[in-house]
Amino acid sequence: MPGARTSGDSAAGRSPYQLDLAWDLPIFGAAGAAWLVPNFYKSKLIEPTCPCDSSSLSGFERLAIGHRSALAGTASDWGAGLMLSAPFLLDALDVAHTGGGAGDFASDAAVMLQAIVVNGAVNELFKVGVQRPRPWAYGLAANDPGLSSPDSYTSFYSGHTSAAFAAGMSYAYTYALRHPDSPMRYVVFGGALLGGSAVGALRVATSAHFPSDVIVGAVAGTAIGLGIPWLHQRTDTARLSVAPLPGGAAASLTLELP
Repeated sequence: MPGARTSGDSAAGRSPYQLDLAWDLPIFGAAGAAWLVPNFYKSKLIEPTCPCDSSSLSGFERLAIGHRSALAGTASDWGAGLMLSAPFLLDALDVAHTGGGAGDFASDAAVMLQAIVVNGAVNELFKVGVQRPRPWAYGLAANDPGLSSPDSYTSFYSGHTSAAFAAGMSYAYTYALRHPDSPMRYVVFGGALLGGSAVGALRVATSAHFPSDVIVGAVAGTAIGLGIPWLHQRTDTARLSVAPLPGGAAASLTLELP
């Protein structure tokens, strides 16, 4: 989200990130493989465990049972797609507005993309490892073909939700680094939170995930969406202030992050 430049903005639109290809390329490769490869072997990795009885679930989890709204499912797909694509468009506009170049946008985009890919890898490993039945699998007849589908056992945790939060929070962190004095940074963080939460609510409404799947997805996506940018942050984008203590005998150091 472009904003008026202030003295606290990144100098000349410079990216707040420092990439190290010796580390970043292997991370992209390993995370990409961990995200994609299990999809080719799900029929071998996932063991169907239903028919399932919803009486074994808590009342909180049963909120996801019996909906399977096609409209909510479509809306969640579009919502997740918007949350994944909007950060790159908004950052490109912001970089151009603040006088940055293609290289600055490329650095920002690489960091945000890495957050999305790492999030996808972690999520995929949990899905294959936990093999939790989706809400829609509860109540299906024993001969229903849906019970033999590997996708029916990948409820934990919500990939749509975690991806939305990872993308949204990585952009919000990037915006805050570029505009550390702008009050709009709170609006951007709020937008990321609301957008990700909306996607999660829609996943529950379509019986694709339990509420706990969405909550864990939000936490995981947020942690990765903030952690990856933090690891790439230039040291000179953090602001260090020195203030003398009363009496002048010592000074205090304050490190201010976005």
